[in-house]
Amino acid sequence: EEVDRTGPRAYHGTVVIGYEIYVIGGFDGMDYFNSCRCFNAVTKTWREIAPMNAKRCYVSVAVVDDMIYAMGGYDGHHRQNTAEKYDYRTNQWTVIAPMNFQRSDACATTLNGKIYITGGFNGQECMNSAEMYDPDD
Repeated sequence: EEVDRTGPRAYHGTVVIGYEIYVIGGFDGMDYFNSCRCFNAVTKTWREIAPMNAKRCYVSVAVVDDMIYAMGGYDGHHRQNTAEKYDYRTNQWTVIAPMNFQRSDACATTLNGKIYITGGFNGQECMNSAEMYDPDD
C-alpha cells in the first residue's frame, strides 16, 4: 500500500504506461483538479506531472501510442467537450479537437489505434451516444 501524500482524490482517470500509473484530474471533496500524478510501481514513488489545461473530474482517459488522452469531464461548473493529450517524454499537455458533445462520467477505450468514448452525462441526462477520435487525423 502506497499513499499519495498530496491528499485524497476521487472521480479521476487512471491509465498505465510501462511501469507507471498516471492519475488524471479528479476531485477531493472541495476542489476540482487539473493536476496529475504519476506512481512508479518499481520505485514505489509518486511525482507530480504537468497539469492539464482544464480542470476535469469524471474524466475519461485512454492511451494510444504512449500518449494519454483526457476527454470531457466536469470542472465544477460545466460538463466539457474539450480534450487534450499528454506526452510523458516532454511532460506536456496539448489541446486536441473537441468532442461533438459535452460529457462527463463516460467510458473510453481503444481499438486499432482509435479512441471510442461512450455514454456519460451531459448535465441534464445520461447519454446513449458514442464518438470516435482518430489521433492520426
